[in-house]
Amino acid sequence: MSQIKYTAVAVVSLCIISIIFFKGAENVPPQKHELKLVVPLGTPVIFLKNPFADVVLKAKSAYIIDLEKHVSLFKLNSTLQLPLASLTKIMTAISAEKLSTTTTEVVISAKSLKQEGDNGLRPGEKWKLSDLLKFTLLVSSNDGASAIAGAFTGFVDAMNQNARDIGLPQTYFMNESGLDVSRGLSGGYGSAEDVAKLFEYAVSHYPDIFLVTKEKKGVFVSENNISHVGENTNKVVSDIPGLIASKTGTTDLAGGNLVIEFLPKEGHPVIIVVMGSTIDGRFDDMLTLVHATKNYFDSLKI
Repeated sequence: MSQIKYTAVAVVSLCIISIIFFKGAENVPPQKHELKLVVPLGTPVIFLKNPFADVVLKAKSAYIIDLEKHVSLFKLNSTLQLPLASLTKIMTAISAEKLSTTTTEVVISAKSLKQEGDNGLRPGEKWKLSDLLKFTLLVSSNDGASAIAGAFTGFVDAMNQNARDIGLPQTYFMNESGLDVSRGLSGGYGSAEDVAKLFEYAVSHYPDIFLVTKEKKGVFVSENNISHVGENTNKVVSDIPGLIASKTGTTDLAGGNLVIEFLPKEGHPVIIVVMGSTIDGRFDDMLTLVHATKNYFDSLKI
């Protein structure tokens, strides 16, 4: 009889603790975080602490999604339409792959070299499309993106059609690089949720192209046998355990953007998106969210 009483007391205590925890979570200001958890009905769940409760970011928007369960873990203005900057190049790579053939080569034109930035590409240089895509993604080359787009007809239209096909309601593109068109117009727009969905599609459908973005640097050789050493624009690539892929973006209008896919726990690929931060703040924001996500999986006992 006493054992039954103790069991009843324990059950009631757990219920009270659960009510207090979730009531407290409701009172957290929405601009800081919104945590949603989905587990099978009847599964016992124990949180030591809400790992996202104290998250403060410089970013205007952020989003975290657990791809294994397809449940969002964190939201900050995640449907807000913002400038994409070089996150645009994720769609550039997808669209080029869809339009290409096995023999597609890209020639670096003088026109493509007029883009902002210089990554060492040379006029008249020939590249296998796949190699130039990897180089362009790793170093975020505007010259490379321009040359790739120039190899096809109606390239930006194809990018926008692909956005519709994938189901990205807040996304559209003005150019292939994401560079600002003017002081008030970005080269592409989208939401953090759209970027997460786009990146999931990109990494799952074209892993050979995107997995290079987990490396700190890479060596690429054109068809002219010219060697190029490229450094990842993601400055914290070595600080993210289990990194699968990443892409940066920054312009005057966008500020600092960054998206990653990583494994905070075996079997749980997660995508984190940070948008509208600062050039350096995006890296701090990302590491803050990576740390919180790892704590989330560590503190969730199932």
